[in-house]
Amino acid sequence: MEDSTQLDNALYQACIAADLPKVKLLVNKQNAQVNKIIGPPGQLDYSLNYATKTGSVPLVRFLLDHGATVNAAALRIAAFEGDQPMLQLLLEPVKALLVSSGMSRKWRVDLASILVGTTRRGRSETAELLKVFRSRIEEFDKAVDAGLLAACAAGDMRSVKYFIDMGAGNKVEALSTAAEYHQFEPLGYFLENHSFEPEELVDPLTSAAGGGHMPSILLLIEQGAEDESGAALARAAKFSHAEVLKHFLGIFRYTKEKLSTALVAAARAGDTAIMEVLIRRGAHGSGVLVFTVQRSHLAATELLIRELPKDQAELSKALEKAMFIWLRPVQARKPHLSRTSSHSSRSTDSDIEPTIPEVLRDREESRRRIVDVLLEAGGRLSELYYCRLLEMMILTQNQYGVELLHDSAKFTTVDTLPDDYLVSLAIYHQQDEMVDLLLGFPVAHRPKPPESTELSSVQPIVDDTYTWESNVYNPIPSPLILAAKFRNEHWCRTLVRREETDANEWCFYKPSRRLLSFYGSDKKTHTPKEEQYEELGCPFGTESLHDCALSTAINSRDVPIIHLLIESGADPWANRQRISIFELAAKQNYLRDILSFLEEFATVDIDRREWHGGRSMLAWAAIYGNGDLVDMFCKKGATIDLADSLFRTPLHLAVAAGNIGTVKGLLWAGASTSRRDVDAYLCADELAAKLAQEASWSDQSRAVRFEIIRFLEDWIKNNMDHLDAANIRRESKAAEERAKVEEASVVAEDDLLDHFSDDDSVHWSDEE
Repeated sequence: MEDSTQLDNALYQACIAADLPKVKLLVNKQNAQVNKIIGPPGQLDYSLNYATKTGSVPLVRFLLDHGATVNAAALRIAAFEGDQPMLQLLLEPVKALLVSSGMSRKWRVDLASILVGTTRRGRSETAELLKVFRSRIEEFDKAVDAGLLAACAAGDMRSVKYFIDMGAGNKVEALSTAAEYHQFEPLGYFLENHSFEPEELVDPLTSAAGGGHMPSILLLIEQGAEDESGAALARAAKFSHAEVLKHFLGIFRYTKEKLSTALVAAARAGDTAIMEVLIRRGAHGSGVLVFTVQRSHLAATELLIRELPKDQAELSKALEKAMFIWLRPVQARKPHLSRTSSHSSRSTDSDIEPTIPEVLRDREESRRRIVDVLLEAGGRLSELYYCRLLEMMILTQNQYGVELLHDSAKFTTVDTLPDDYLVSLAIYHQQDEMVDLLLGFPVAHRPKPPESTELSSVQPIVDDTYTWESNVYNPIPSPLILAAKFRNEHWCRTLVRREETDANEWCFYKPSRRLLSFYGSDKKTHTPKEEQYEELGCPFGTESLHDCALSTAINSRDVPIIHLLIESGADPWANRQRISIFELAAKQNYLRDILSFLEEFATVDIDRREWHGGRSMLAWAAIYGNGDLVDMFCKKGATIDLADSLFRTPLHLAVAAGNIGTVKGLLWAGASTSRRDVDAYLCADELAAKLAQEASWSDQSRAVRFEIIRFLEDWIKNNMDHLDAANIRRESKAAEERAKVEEASVVAEDDLLDHFSDDDSVHWSDEE
């Protein structure tokens, strides 16, 4: 049995060859196949399309009788070829379908397009067969109107007349189309055979002005068209039709506002000749300078600055646009925008200078010259744009930002930064020269936002967003945190000397409005959802959201910076969203050093906690330290059984942490084993037993917990807990002193005996 695909291909070829006997044979073969009635769905419909092209009515009738359905493609082929017998044959099942089930929207659209296409091809007789559907086709009028516009644009008078006879009603649009495409014959036909009001001729006149066709313009003006709105004048200026523009200026009167609108249109094109004509007529330049700069028209820019009064606001706006356009190609050639960006453009070898065509080189020179012209005219960057431009320079690693800072008076009147964001950005991208220059700018004093316990932003980038807010890359911590993160002691030392630096500021997150609008936010807190921090570009991840400069330095184990920050007033007791500085120090084995640093600068309350019910330094030493560290805190007067908010003493915490060294140290220091925690039934030994039972056999701390249990049981069994640990220590010390005295006296007695037994020693007389 032949393959189904082979049968299909053979059937297509037979239809193309109009071989009716072979078509009948192949269709019968398909019907004879198992589970096949007339072949794959739509297969006969494709065959019908091929058969329609041959013009063989018997072949098409045979396919229709054996299940082929009429589709729009077959109708289009017959209608466009003008094959009326074939079209009548194909329309019979369509009419029957419409009577039984109604016409679908797709059929209405298809029939309308076929009718209009047939008419445009001059198949008027064939189109008559399709008119039977006109009352059933809602899109028919739209299709006829579109056909009239197409006929006017092509200048096909036969089609124009035909569509008008079919009821096209968009004569004003058709008139405008004929004027725009310089089709004088359709234009004259409409004006001669139809009447138009003067206001209806405004749009055709504007279209004719855009095309610059003087015969059409003169004919429309002769029929009463006027340019009261100035739209035709602006269109002529936009397309640089000087003759048309001068004709309009000669016959119509324009206000200064309309002349200025035309001047803007001429500025877009950079036509200095037309601009000079309009300026002499009284056009003013409000906003026009920006358009010449936007399109890099150097000559037009120089003309406007020379001929029109200088407006400082407009000069500044034009300068902002010019600098952005000039520096934008540099941004496009950079391989990435930021260090954390996941999207990178095609990287290039930095040693190979890209080949730039002469046209582009001239354009670059023109853009640079426009910047110089605007600077010479007195243009200066605003605070907002100056900061945003610096931001772009930092993100694109563009060294021109250094020039902006070196010669800031040349470009802007800004002498302060709105906040520390740019400094943070430069530190994050490791641009040393940029950082040093930015640190020379004082930061503007602004009211501090109200304190909040929510994680709401990364360093306060000025709440008055109308002045400055980054829209490009916002989630950057404060400069001091970043300098500590990168272990740069020089930057840290410079920053702590600044009046604007807060040594106790911690990292919090403020995404830009654009990012929030894209990702959404938590409706209650108006902050990003926890899982979105990474998507929004938080540079160090959510784990660093609680960091301050001191905690960052401790994590980096950078002793000089830790010492510098504590010396500068960093408060280690300030709670960082439940992250303790002392906990970090204990983890990094720096708790002893932190305490010694604190004692250098102030008297330290050894039992001080970050918040009421928090944990003391002894508690953190019990969890992460060793016996020597615990002994040091006890000697400094730490309260051994000082409990936290859950009534857990340092001994409880040491047991829970499985730290047998600190358990022994606390017990020898006099810690009580009878204190209970918040569960009110767990004392230290019971807690150890419970934790040991809960641990799995694979847990490495399981054996340690059992060792703690045995040690605690022995301790309690010997009733050591009921003794006065202080007396024990005093008695031990006294015993040691007595032993030392006894040892010293024995040594002295031996020396004395040796002294008197010596023959050369003092000789006593008889009296003595």
